[in-house]
Amino acid sequence: MTEKILYTPLDTPPVPEYDLDGLLEWCKQKTINTQQIPGRLDSSNVRGIQDVYPWHIVYPRKNFEWKYGFDEQFPQLADWFGRAYGPSLDKIHDIIMLPIKSEFTGVGFWHSDPDRWGMRVYLENQEPGEFLRMIPTKELQQGRPNFGQGSIDPVFNVELQDRVLSAKLMNPRQAFFLNSKNAVHAVVNPKPGPLRIATIVSFTLQPGDDTLVELIRRSAEKYDDYVLRWTESGAAT
Repeated sequence: MTEKILYTPLDTPPVPEYDLDGLLEWCKQKTINTQQIPGRLDSSNVRGIQDVYPWHIVYPRKNFEWKYGFDEQFPQLADWFGRAYGPSLDKIHDIIMLPIKSEFTGVGFWHSDPDRWGMRVYLENQEPGEFLRMIPTKELQQGRPNFGQGSIDPVFNVELQDRVLSAKLMNPRQAFFLNSKNAVHAVVNPKPGPLRIATIVSFTLQPGDDTLVELIRRSAEKYDDYVLRWTESGAAT
């Protein structure tokens, strides 16, 4: 039952070697302010939000198309995205990179993400300590509730448990699953400086295609020591 899996590393091929310095420079040049994605502001630069918003936002892929030569400049990563999770490249709707601000410290705002499948990857995560916290819902949800997406002080329309869970990193470059139906999450950065590039990989699959469900289930069995699971409030994880 994957609904109870809140976080797990994913059993994918390893992230390939790539030009990290080149990717950082590409991200710097191609922030959403220069990409001009319709209807999508870079919240990292919005007054009142920027101090607690931990990332910049970059779209290497949007509406099933590569943007700004990403696939030509980073062919190893483009190839990896197209085969790592199981579904083919033409099923990937968006890829959103979230390089963390070098000056950000503390705990980011609590939220959940709107994509359906929760496929993620750290292309780089050099934070050796705590990096991600999650709070489970009190009851299992059938669909993603309105968790106050985009709000720094959200009013959740579901009850949350009183406990806070902390994820464990298996590798600095690691694919992982993040449950947005039965938990909210917040990034953690104990001190400024550690490099981190989280990436959302958003798939559009046909009804009945269980490829990603099977990936989550298989991965949770393989990496059981790293899994965060939903349990009833007060029960052990």
